Amino acid sequence: WHGASFNFILWGTFHGLLLVCDKLFWSKLSLKFPSYFNIALTFTLVTLGWVLFRLPDIHSAMLFYQNLFDFSSLLQAPQIYRGAVINNRAMAMLLTAAILSFAPVETLGRAFRPIAKRFTYSISVGYGVAAITLVLLSSSFLIARGHTPFLYFRF
Repeated sequence: WHGASFNFILWGTFHGLLLVCDKLFWSKLSLKFPSYFNIALTFTLVTLGWVLFRLPDIHSAMLFYQNLFDFSSLLQAPQIYRGAVINNRAMAMLLTAAILSFAPVETLGRAFRPIAKRFTYSISVGYGVAAITLVLLSSSFLIARGHTPFLYFRF
């Protein structure tokens, strides 16, 4: 059992339905679409499902979904485009992260494999240094934030 409230049942049901749909028809149908579409669709559906897991109750989740898909506020809030809500730097970071999240890693890997074979050792060391650097930076940002609530505090 994974949770102490009803929304965890809905979260599990949602993911179960996604798995059933995948096994019944999507695994064959998805072959007709490019891989980036399938990746983006999976990411979107799983992210929408995690709303049920993270928010405290069903009402909050429904309110979140309602606000997420309500685009009428864009017409009423032109200051969003002038940086009042999100500035250019943050928008550039979000856009870069989104693009990198859906990068065709396998295809790029195959394209650069001949070059990478010449630098196998240095690439491995580079990955190690990059991983350690990211862990240290992430840890320092978490420590600098102060108190971070534990995800499972409700159990």
